[in-house]
Amino acid sequence: MNVDMAAEDLLRNYLQGFLWADDDWLEVDGASATYWQARLAQRTTVEVLPDGRTKWRVRTRVVEGVPAGTDAHQLCLGLNRYAAGWSFAFDETERTIDAIAAMSVPVEWDTFFLRLSEKAKLSAWMSDVFAERLAAAVGGEPAFSHPAAQTRLREKFDGTYYYLQTVRARPEWILDLTRFQFPPVADTGTTIAGLVGAAAEDVEFEGQSFRIPVGAHVHLEAGFARHDVVGDSWRSALSMSCPVLSNSLAATLGAMTWRLFDDPRATLLGGWSHDGDALRFEQWNTMSEARNQEQLGSWRGGRSVADLWGFTSSLSDVMGAMQQAPLQTDAGSKQDGDAVERAAEIAGAIADQARPAIEKRAGADDVERPADRRLLWLERRRILVVAALFNPAGPTVLSTEICALPDGSEYVVHFSRHPFSPYYRVVGRVGDAGPLSEILTEAMDLMFDSSLPNVMALWEDVEATAGDVPDALRRRVLDVAEEVDTDLVAEAAWIRRTMGNPWEYAAVDQSEADQVKATAGEASTGNAAPDGGFAEWWQQVASTENVIANFRSLPDAWDGALNSLRAFGNLPHFDVDPLLITYSHIGLPAGS
Repeated sequence: MNVDMAAEDLLRNYLQGFLWADDDWLEVDGASATYWQARLAQRTTVEVLPDGRTKWRVRTRVVEGVPAGTDAHQLCLGLNRYAAGWSFAFDETERTIDAIAAMSVPVEWDTFFLRLSEKAKLSAWMSDVFAERLAAAVGGEPAFSHPAAQTRLREKFDGTYYYLQTVRARPEWILDLTRFQFPPVADTGTTIAGLVGAAAEDVEFEGQSFRIPVGAHVHLEAGFARHDVVGDSWRSALSMSCPVLSNSLAATLGAMTWRLFDDPRATLLGGWSHDGDALRFEQWNTMSEARNQEQLGSWRGGRSVADLWGFTSSLSDVMGAMQQAPLQTDAGSKQDGDAVERAAEIAGAIADQARPAIEKRAGADDVERPADRRLLWLERRRILVVAALFNPAGPTVLSTEICALPDGSEYVVHFSRHPFSPYYRVVGRVGDAGPLSEILTEAMDLMFDSSLPNVMALWEDVEATAGDVPDALRRRVLDVAEEVDTDLVAEAAWIRRTMGNPWEYAAVDQSEADQVKATAGEASTGNAAPDGGFAEWWQQVASTENVIANFRSLPDAWDGALNSLRAFGNLPHFDVDPLLITYSHIGLPAGS
């Protein structure tokens, strides 16, 4: 097979198997393709090198017609704080701002397809959300366009536009335990130190992260962290002291970014940003990406340091570029202007997607279908209470959260996450007439109705005892228990008996459960607890062992419910997310 044909075949596999491109909004020209996920064109090119490696470039044009004399380089560095595996970069020649990512890899690897496609989907989405505000900030125009075969901008966006929204609607957005499937960070840091030629004693550990000196005044930082936009991730970065960000340094970083993008043998999966007195090139690999590796042909089970090194090692190309052209981080005058603040205003467009839903503010008796998923974009400030009902046919994760819009206004929001019947509702605005306690009382009434959860916790105090539980929540539990004729002592006994195995707790055959509950109920007869059994029940449902066991199994139960609906063709009859995301094949017939 000649080189050109090999590139075309690789591109076709990527478009169909990983990007999930819609043919009506796709233009292909040999080893180059342009796709419109929404209103912006994203161009992907493949180049097969003489040694068989392939260079992939993904470029989404965000703004065009940027006039001379703007602070576009600094603004891009500010926006890179919100990117997650790509870089916003100003092209001085074409006067455009683009979101760019690139990989140079052996053709036999399949993990890069997954890594590149996630960056492509997320960067296309974020670019579309930012486009109008970014254009206004630099005096340019949003680079909205459409394929030649279409007559107007895309109005019904591709399902991948809702990729992150769907991730936010899953149980992992509340508690993601994927990182615990990897080796301890202490082992990972020591191993990676050896791979980069550093001594084990030079590694500095802090929480779930570590820091290794890798050059003159340069450190490698890596570890598990929560990205403000995409959630729990593996973060890796090169950092150095930089008290001031000069205009010339910002332009130099922009030029280096484009060289990495253009170089056939270099990878670019991150971006430069300046924070306080530090300059960083930062990469992010989401836990969703890590979970998706199980779908690949190369997956052999288990998660290892090698996986995390694979996420981190692409920093070597950035390190090489720095060695070829050392950065002058202590020269020049500090840039004038307010690029960081303006970048934050542009990034506020993400949370502002929820503003129409906030302004609508459905009443207490309104149960809307479909659920208003725009509320998922609110900035989370606090999680107050979490509950879960482990049901393999349709698990539910409920939470009461304090969320905010970019203007700082805060709201109490009820989230009922469910694979095919979610419900989200603004309970009230913090600071409006009436005390917060009244809003929270209403929120507690929404936590559950006809059945009690088998998981419940005060999320800000994992050691909370029954005596720490707010009266409104305690009353709600006791009221529901009475309404559905549930003995809390008996329910606690079954949770205790199945502790660590929620699948057994929710087994189809409940004969053992009935026996355990009956025995516990008989034992408490004539010796009723003054609190209605609440303390004993709380001790079980809120225990760390119970919470962890359930959140370890909830993703599979979630996937199983969706896969079963899909197998029988029932998805259209339910309120499912615009994009179906499952990480396992549980619930599908054999051979699916």
